[in-house]
Amino acid sequence: MDADQKVIQLLQACRVDELPGLRRFAASPYVNRQPVVEQLLDLLLAYWPAFEAPLPGKTDIYAALYPGRAFDDKDWRYLLSSVCALIEDFWVDGRQRTHVRDRLNHRLAALADHGVDKAYRHALRQAEAAKREAPFRDVFFFLDTYRLYDQQHRSFAQKRLRQHDETLQQASEYLDRFYFLEKLRYACAMLERQHILQGVFQAGIGDAWLRHLEEQAFFGEPLIRLYHHALQMQQDEADESRYRALREALLLPAQTYPPDDRQAVYQMAINYCARKIRQGMDRYTEEALSLYAAGIQDGVLLEKGRLSPWTFTNVVKLALRLRRFDWLREFMNHNSHLLPDEHREHVLHYNLAELYFYTNRLKEAQMALLQVEMTDLNYYLGARVLLAKIYAETGEDEALLSLLAAFTVFLKRNKEISAELKQTYLNFCRLLWQLMHARPGKTQVVVESIRMAQSLTDRAWLLEQATKKKR
Repeated sequence: MDADQKVIQLLQACRVDELPGLRRFAASPYVNRQPVVEQLLDLLLAYWPAFEAPLPGKTDIYAALYPGRAFDDKDWRYLLSSVCALIEDFWVDGRQRTHVRDRLNHRLAALADHGVDKAYRHALRQAEAAKREAPFRDVFFFLDTYRLYDQQHRSFAQKRLRQHDETLQQASEYLDRFYFLEKLRYACAMLERQHILQGVFQAGIGDAWLRHLEEQAFFGEPLIRLYHHALQMQQDEADESRYRALREALLLPAQTYPPDDRQAVYQMAINYCARKIRQGMDRYTEEALSLYAAGIQDGVLLEKGRLSPWTFTNVVKLALRLRRFDWLREFMNHNSHLLPDEHREHVLHYNLAELYFYTNRLKEAQMALLQVEMTDLNYYLGARVLLAKIYAETGEDEALLSLLAAFTVFLKRNKEISAELKQTYLNFCRLLWQLMHARPGKTQVVVESIRMAQSLTDRAWLLEQATKKKR
């Protein structure tokens, strides 16, 4: 493909419903003063979306744009850059048009700058009406409202009136709401990321900061209180009352929180339960499954009506640990259609392998695993553990020892997995190896190590293997 790769990538990213608007945008002299740029765009769009042969080469395209002119590579690159900028400007313009409150604030600023008082007052009423009709009091609402009051304060200041200006106070209060909520959201995201991947973040939130927020009663905003619960749960995971407080806050009616924020915090609660399970607190298995089931039923865990492969897989693992096989079969039958089409087959094979293993159909489990693509790290980790368990159950000691050795090397060399998650799997490999080599009468020592390990996957299965070895 001779045409510049960036232009092709941008055009391929355009949705079919955007193309008419993009053509109109390019035809507007206000945004595009070069007719040749519009001509180049039209020529390229004739090959949308595949951009395959017979797409002309750059010299042929240039000759069609400038008959009789010799090809100029610098001019050609300039034209391509102009088309790229045009597409990006079109997308920016589209975003501005869909953000009504932000657009109204810009209109207010323009009218104030030009001193058109009557039009300014009309635009202000529109902006205030849009604020009242906002579906949620989220971070965007707080930011837009702050900007609205800030603009009113600036307009008032321009008139140099010696009067009380209430908008100054209101701008300050909504700036606080925006800042504290956004800071809490970032802090929670940082702590969540540290549990999964390597790296340490500095959230910059101290005790005095939190005390001030509590003294302000979270500005009367349920969403700020929700994220405060989430932060406390993550900062002090040993205090289980922090989790219970968050769980109770999540039980408020769904319309209390914006869908994206509710989903994010809901996932934090689930991840907390997962960490507790790895620490050996089995009662959180029931808790996590309850959260998943409720979240899928009311849609909070769905993405555009689709169920994440890993949400599906996590539900399967929890149900298997609780040995709810009939419930699980019903869950898989009723929810597999929610999986993304491109992942459905591999997700079902992987989870069928888990189900076959738990129902002692080991050969079928191994065959199902062979049909799973291991491109995803989580699939790889889960499949290695499951294969190790199959080898152990079928007495294939040599294959098991080889797998444990290779898996241990992989874990130690991988720099992307978080220290906590890496240790979870390393502990599994180490303890299973010790269990295999334990001498008669020494199994109890390994059992105590299994029970005491802070982070460990498949703890219950390892204990079952130890019991079998004692017999």
